Amino acid sequence: MRVTLFHNEDAGEGTSAHDLKETIERHGHTVVDVVGTSDDATRILETASDVVAASGGDGTVSSAARVLAGKPTPLAILPNGTANNIARSLAIKGTTDEIVAAWATAARRPFDLGRASGPWGERWFIECVGGGLIARSIEAFEQQPADVDRPRHEELIDAVRMHSEVLSKLKPSTWKMTLDGVEVSGDFLLVAVLNIPFIGPNLELCPHADPTDGEFSVVMAGEAHRDAIARHLQHREAERDIGLGVACWRARRVEIECGDLLHIDDMVFDWPPEARVSIQIEPAALHVLV
Repeated sequence: MRVTLFHNEDAGEGTSAHDLKETIERHGHTVVDVVGTSDDATRILETASDVVAASGGDGTVSSAARVLAGKPTPLAILPNGTANNIARSLAIKGTTDEIVAAWATAARRPFDLGRASGPWGERWFIECVGGGLIARSIEAFEQQPADVDRPRHEELIDAVRMHSEVLSKLKPSTWKMTLDGVEVSGDFLLVAVLNIPFIGPNLELCPHADPTDGEFSVVMAGEAHRDAIARHLQHREAERDIGLGVACWRARRVEIECGDLLHIDDMVFDWPPEARVSIQIEPAALHVLV
């Protein structure tokens, strides 16, 4: 196959483009272009290729997915980041060499994307749109000084601890939501419109979230769920994979109104009070090699 490599050398433990190119070509493929994440991501379409391989973390994969949305070229994921939630949700695991070797027999799997429209405009997303705990934790974590030498395992644990700290001080916010025309309002600590099961530091908010079923899984957790969220974070800190245990709603279209912070994947938006965000699923907008 002709491969365009979209590469974040700073992700995770750091892997050089040279080493990745060597691995890919050792398995019989040809790397026709290498695009760094510091470049305009749309460059991955400039050279004709059979597949775009995104090497890095979830941010790198999401950037490539947004460019490839609605295009015929499939995405191959090389999970070399910290959390690797997208790869984990697709059961893509192993060494880079093992994953590239599997491309020879891999299938093109349709993958849904979400599209969120609000005061900032319109944005594709691959993981989640939500507010409350996750958005506040992303904001708090981004304010911490960066430690580029910290092992990614420890960085994940630090992020879980940050979520626990934020939760201990978090008060519920009032959310007005419509799920496929059904109004659901309440005071929630956490709202998540999920396309995949895992977000943040490998938090499994809904094990049934499936990026191939044409629907979102929506989690709304209020004060009554505070202890369940805290337990989930404790288990995650101990590296035990135990789900949140909060009911999930299913929807293809979601409308959200709230004055709190909102996150789209790993980006946080501060939006005007009573502003409305429309979120809809785009079935099979992307194809992934699995």
